[in-house]
Amino acid sequence: MGLQNGTARRSLGDLVFERMHRAIKSGAYKPDERLPTEHDLAIEFEVSRPVIREALRRLREQGFIYSRRGAGSFVRALAPGRSIDRRNHAMNGSAISAA
Repeated sequence: MGLQNGTARRSLGDLVFERMHRAIKSGAYKPDERLPTEHDLAIEFEVSRPVIREALRRLREQGFIYSRRGAGSFVRALAPGRSIDRRNHAMNGSAISAA
């Protein structure tokens, strides 16, 4: 059941990562702007905090955000044209669904 129409099913962490990456890239979050708290992001995306942590970890590892202990996570200024190069699918709505 992991494959549907020849494509692997993506995790909620992948979906949140992609949505947040798109928001950063579109300018919804400005460089050096503090991101909402994990709790607030979990409410916004209707997922658990561990899912949010996974997405934030990936954004941090790929250089899209940086974190400061006790201060939160912030958007890193991106070089023009920088983006993820795989699984760049459009998602609609604010809630994430596993289906």
